[in-house]
Amino acid sequence: MKESYLTYALSVIHSRALPDVRDGLKPSQRRILYAMHELNLGPRSKHRKCAKICGDTSGKYHPHGEQVVYPTLVRMGQTFNSRYVFIDKQGNFGSNRPDNPAAMRYTEARMSRAAVHMLEDIDKDTVDFIPNYDGQEMEPTVLPGCFPNLLCNGSSGIAVGMATSLPPNNLTEIASALELLLDKPDCDVDELLEHVQGPDFPTGGIIMGRETVRVAYRHGRGLITVRARHHIEEKRGRRYLVFTQVPYQITVAAVIESTVNAVKNGKIDSISDINDETNSRVGLRLVIELKKAIDEIIRLAVESVGQARSYVDDVEFSPEDGSRTELDVLVDITAAAVEAGATTINIPDTVGYAVPEEYGHIFAYVREKLPELDEKNIYLSAHCHNDL
Repeated sequence: MKESYLTYALSVIHSRALPDVRDGLKPSQRRILYAMHELNLGPRSKHRKCAKICGDTSGKYHPHGEQVVYPTLVRMGQTFNSRYVFIDKQGNFGSNRPDNPAAMRYTEARMSRAAVHMLEDIDKDTVDFIPNYDGQEMEPTVLPGCFPNLLCNGSSGIAVGMATSLPPNNLTEIASALELLLDKPDCDVDELLEHVQGPDFPTGGIIMGRETVRVAYRHGRGLITVRARHHIEEKRGRRYLVFTQVPYQITVAAVIESTVNAVKNGKIDSISDINDETNSRVGLRLVIELKKAIDEIIRLAVESVGQARSYVDDVEFSPEDGSRTELDVLVDITAAAVEAGATTINIPDTVGYAVPEEYGHIFAYVREKLPELDEKNIYLSAHCHNDL
């Protein structure tokens, strides 16, 4: 029983629930992107039915059924779940109201530009491949892309005995932090936080307090309070509290429910009505009609919508020499991203890697800045495109 449970636990940790620090992807996400790469579904190609994509992923790489693959594909294309989406969707992919996505036979998808960067040079023997579940196909162990996915999109997962919850961050800030780490490998978390201002949630909201962000990024565990963004409108002598942004991973239905519960419990007694006016043209718009306009009512209503969430949780790094007693998690993860870029691209002795002439200056710059790298492990510093 002990050996069986240990085998199960390791399988969940490595092959299901937790992302790989090198590409920030879970196995199911990685297999979907690779299957779309095999179908040539780039940003300039036509959209293909999600049923075809899920069928190829399940049949070749992820033998758990199309109904398991489709929710993962949908999530990678939802702008309210991912800061930088990997799926360019077409059709109903759901919303955070919440609305369920349409069936896979109705929706279509292709890869976004960010996803293409994740798969860049995968056909040039840059990463290791292993046989799939039945030995008929080969799949990559990790994607070689230059996009820092784990830092920019974050991730969450619950395994056996451990869990992770990392917030998304801004790509420009992360690129600036990576550049600092390359120039100064011994920098501390305070120096990195001069570049990374804090989480950049796709749904917006207001982070209450910067010190909580600093604590979470330094120690790997923290409680970050995010509140909805609102403003006041006046129409025909009445005042309305209008919410245009909600906390990350909080649905509009949850906001309405929390507000209704606050009214029922007597915490707020001057709300006349609440309407969800969200649509594709104006975006999120939740309107609360007030019976009488007093600042106390507005304050209590805003507090009822505000949500405290633990976004950075249970991230542990254990150095082999035990020299570090304080966990500067932001430094560790950023350094891991740099190391992943340097070690993911493994060029075997027996395989020639042709370097295009127009990229020669990049290799010259890398060799000048990072002389400690050998000829087989080359880290390419890519430009950050604004169209990601």
